[in-house]
Amino acid sequence: MHDFCLTLPYGVLLMLGGLIGAVKAGSLESGLTGGGIGAALCLLGKVSLDKYRAVKEQGSTAEKFPSMFILVSSLLLSGIVTYIMYDRYLVSGKVMPAGMVAGISGFMSFFYVFKIGTFSNLQPSVSAKAD
Repeated sequence: MHDFCLTLPYGVLLMLGGLIGAVKAGSLESGLTGGGIGAALCLLGKVSLDKYRAVKEQGSTAEKFPSMFILVSSLLLSGIVTYIMYDRYLVSGKVMPAGMVAGISGFMSFFYVFKIGTFSNLQPSVSAKAD
Protein backbone atom coordinates (compact mmCIF):
# COMPACT_ATOMS: atom_id res chain seq x y z
CA MET A 1 0.00 0.00 0.00
CA HIS A 2 1.37 3.37 -0.97
CA ASP A 3 1.51 6.20 1.52
CA PHE A 4 -0.91 8.44 -0.36
CA CYS A 5 -3.66 5.82 0.02
CA LEU A 6 -3.89 6.71 3.72
CA THR A 7 -2.30 10.18 3.80
CA LEU A 8 -4.98 11.87 1.70
CA PRO A 9 -7.99 10.62 3.75
CA TYR A 10 -6.09 11.30 6.99
CA GLY A 11 -5.38 14.88 5.90
CA VAL A 12 -9.02 15.43 4.97
CA LEU A 13 -10.10 14.00 8.34
CA LEU A 14 -7.83 16.44 10.18
CA MET A 15 -9.06 19.39 8.11
CA LEU A 16 -12.69 18.47 8.80
CA GLY A 17 -11.94 17.99 12.49
CA GLY A 18 -10.27 21.38 12.66
CA LEU A 19 -13.22 22.99 10.91
CA ILE A 20 -15.72 21.31 13.24
CA GLY A 21 -13.65 22.32 16.27
CA ALA A 22 -13.51 25.91 15.07
CA VAL A 23 -17.25 26.11 14.39
CA LYS A 24 -18.69 23.98 17.21
CA ALA A 25 -16.33 24.87 20.05
CA GLY A 26 -15.30 28.29 18.76
CA SER A 27 -11.67 27.19 18.90
CA LEU A 28 -9.61 29.12 16.40
CA GLU A 29 -6.60 27.07 17.54
CA SER A 30 -8.31 23.83 16.51
CA GLY A 31 -9.26 25.27 13.15
CA LEU A 32 -5.78 26.54 12.38
CA THR A 33 -3.92 23.52 13.71
CA GLY A 34 -6.20 20.84 12.29
CA GLY A 35 -6.75 22.71 9.06
CA GLY A 36 -3.10 23.57 8.60
CA ILE A 37 -1.67 20.15 9.38
CA GLY A 38 -4.47 18.47 7.43
CA ALA A 39 -3.82 20.67 4.40
CA ALA A 40 -0.07 20.01 4.62
CA LEU A 41 -0.70 16.25 4.73
CA CYS A 42 -3.06 16.50 1.76
CA LEU A 43 -0.38 18.38 -0.15
CA LEU A 44 2.24 15.74 0.72
CA GLY A 45 -0.17 12.98 -0.30
CA LYS A 46 -0.92 14.72 -3.60
CA VAL A 47 2.78 15.15 -4.38
CA SER A 48 3.36 11.47 -3.60
CA LEU A 49 0.44 10.45 -5.83
CA ASP A 50 1.71 12.65 -8.66
CA LYS A 51 5.18 11.11 -8.38
CA TYR A 52 3.67 7.63 -8.39
CA ARG A 53 1.66 8.37 -11.53
CA ALA A 54 4.65 9.94 -13.30
CA VAL A 55 6.88 6.96 -12.58
CA LYS A 56 4.16 4.51 -13.56
CA GLU A 57 3.42 6.29 -16.86
CA GLN A 58 7.07 6.71 -17.84
CA GLY A 59 8.10 3.26 -16.67
CA SER A 60 11.25 4.86 -15.32
CA THR A 61 12.90 3.94 -12.05
CA ALA A 62 15.05 7.07 -12.05
CA GLU A 63 12.76 8.98 -9.70
CA LYS A 64 11.71 6.69 -6.90
CA PHE A 65 8.51 7.52 -5.09
CA PRO A 66 7.66 8.86 -2.63
CA SER A 67 10.77 10.65 -1.63
CA MET A 68 12.05 10.12 1.86
CA PHE A 69 11.27 13.79 2.48
CA ILE A 70 7.55 13.17 1.98
CA LEU A 71 7.51 10.19 4.34
CA VAL A 72 9.55 11.90 7.05
CA SER A 73 7.48 15.10 6.80
CA SER A 74 4.27 13.08 7.07
CA LEU A 75 5.68 11.23 10.08
CA LEU A 76 6.62 14.47 11.82
CA LEU A 77 3.18 15.99 11.25
CA SER A 78 1.32 12.89 12.41
CA GLY A 79 3.63 12.66 15.42
CA ILE A 80 2.80 16.23 16.38
CA VAL A 81 -0.94 15.53 16.12
CA THR A 82 -0.52 12.30 18.13
CA TYR A 83 1.29 14.14 20.91
CA ILE A 84 -1.15 17.06 21.07
CA MET A 85 -4.29 14.94 20.98
CA TYR A 86 -2.97 12.30 23.39
CA ASP A 87 -2.12 15.08 25.84
CA ARG A 88 -5.66 16.47 25.44
CA TYR A 89 -7.07 12.99 25.99
CA LEU A 90 -5.09 12.58 29.23
CA VAL A 91 -6.28 15.96 30.51
CA SER A 92 -9.93 15.66 29.46
CA GLY A 93 -10.46 11.90 29.53
CA LYS A 94 -12.73 12.29 26.50
CA VAL A 95 -12.46 9.59 23.88
CA MET A 96 -14.23 11.75 21.33
CA PRO A 97 -12.53 13.58 19.66
CA ALA A 98 -9.16 13.65 21.45
CA GLY A 99 -8.74 9.92 22.05
CA MET A 100 -9.97 8.96 18.60
CA VAL A 101 -7.72 11.43 16.79
CA ALA A 102 -4.77 10.42 18.97
CA GLY A 103 -5.37 6.76 18.08
CA ILE A 104 -5.71 7.41 14.35
CA SER A 105 -2.67 9.68 14.37
CA GLY A 106 -0.67 7.11 16.32
CA PHE A 107 -1.60 4.48 13.74
CA MET A 108 -0.51 6.82 10.94
CA SER A 109 2.79 7.49 12.72
CA PHE A 110 3.46 3.75 12.92
CA PHE A 111 2.45 3.42 9.26
CA TYR A 112 5.01 6.05 8.21
CA VAL A 113 7.71 4.44 10.38
CA PHE A 114 6.94 1.12 8.67
CA LYS A 115 7.14 2.70 5.21
CA ILE A 116 10.45 4.39 6.06
CA GLY A 117 11.90 1.30 7.74
CA THR A 118 11.03 -1.14 4.99
CA PHE A 119 11.53 1.20 2.03
CA SER A 120 8.49 -0.58 0.60
CA ASN A 121 7.23 2.50 -1.24
CA LEU A 122 10.67 3.31 -2.59
CA GLN A 123 11.03 0.15 -4.68
CA PRO A 124 10.57 0.38 -8.44
CA SER A 125 7.54 -1.36 -9.87
CA VAL A 126 7.74 -4.96 -11.05
CA SER A 127 7.09 -3.94 -14.68
CA ALA A 128 9.92 -1.42 -14.53
CA LYS A 129 12.32 -4.10 -13.26
CA ALA A 130 11.49 -6.33 -16.22
CA ASP A 131 12.53 -3.66 -18.77
